[in-house]
Amino acid sequence: SGKSILDCVQCPAGTFNIFLKQNSPDSCATCSPGFYCPIASPLTIPCPSNYYCPDTTRKIPCPEGTHFDGNYATDISFCQTCSPGFYCAGNGLPSQQCQAGTYTEKGGVKQCSSCPKGNFCPFGALVPTICPTNSFSFA
Repeated sequence: SGKSILDCVQCPAGTFNIFLKQNSPDSCATCSPGFYCPIASPLTIPCPSNYYCPDTTRKIPCPEGTHFDGNYATDISFCQTCSPGFYCAGNGLPSQQCQAGTYTEKGGVKQCSSCPKGNFCPFGALVPTICPTNSFSFA
C-alpha cells in the first residue's frame, strides 16, 4: 500500500477506471470507439458534436467549413461540409446561419460575406437581393 497520493498510478489516456481502490493496471478498462478517455478518467466521455475522436485518447474539432451534429464520431469523415447560407467557424462550434447583412451561396465556408451595396441580405441569405426600384442601400 502507498504512503501518499503520489503512490497512486493514474490510468493512461484511452482507458478509464470506475472502481475505487485500484490495485493493478488491469483495473483500467479500454475506452470504446466513439468515446474518449483523458488521463485518469473515471468514465468514458462521448465524442461531442462538431468533434471527432480518431483514437480514444483525445477529441479534435471539425475543420473550418465543416461540422457534425451527432456524437460518437470516430474520424474526420464524419465532419460534413457546411451548407450554403450557413457558416462553420471550426473550433468545435456548430454551423450557424448567416446573419442579416451577410450571405454565402457556396457551402464549406468559415464565415459569410458582407452584403454588397445596393442589395439586402436577410438572415440565412444564399445570395444578395437587389434593392427594388426607387430604393437604395447604404450598407
